[in-house]
Amino acid sequence: MRAAQIANASERAKSTFLANMSHEIRTPLNGITGLIYLMRQNLGNIEKQKEYLDKAEVSAGFLKSVISEVLDMSKIESGQMELYSQKLNLEKLLSDIQMLIGSQSDERKQRFSLDCSGLKKSWVMGDEVRIKQIIVNLLGNSLKFTPANGEITLRVDQTLAGEIADTTFQISDTGCGMSQEFLEKIWEPFEQEHRIGSQNGTGLGTTLSKMLVEKMGGSIDVESCLDKGTTFTVQI
Repeated sequence: MRAAQIANASERAKSTFLANMSHEIRTPLNGITGLIYLMRQNLGNIEKQKEYLDKAEVSAGFLKSVISEVLDMSKIESGQMELYSQKLNLEKLLSDIQMLIGSQSDERKQRFSLDCSGLKKSWVMGDEVRIKQIIVNLLGNSLKFTPANGEITLRVDQTLAGEIADTTFQISDTGCGMSQEFLEKIWEPFEQEHRIGSQNGTGLGTTLSKMLVEKMGGSIDVESCLDKGTTFTVQI
């Protein structure tokens, strides 16, 4: 009986995942198809062509991110994703993130700050691409759910023990926050809390971040309060 219940729950979860996945792919794909039609109707209008191409590029980028995230999750779950540990400069990595997030926060009239005062060892061994992916995913959430004039902060601290640099990345914002009910299912794929101020997204970013962090042997936690903000803490 227990085995049957587990199997049924697994099938329901798979069906829900595929239904959500289908929706997330169709939405930008339909947008691109519609924009191609509009472009054909306005072949002689350069301004309209540029507008439609810009919109199509956004939809295509979103579609690519959905597929990439699902493929990454599939690789992790099947044990096929490998981490590539190599010597990396955390200061450089954080500087790259500051440039990327800083420009986006400026456009949204948000204040982004980076605090590296707790960084003791810049050169470490790790998978630079995946570490950056985790942090950018979480900062991306802060960008989406923090209003204009809001604050987003990335703090980095380290504790050294021999050859180990225990590094903590803390991403905080003064955004709309999350309910306690939603926090209980935040790590589940495609879960999103639809509230005023929320933006479109796949709901896969936090799930993938958790899977990557745990594959690195680290931990990720979240604290949030409605209308006050959210803090993610990643320890690797």
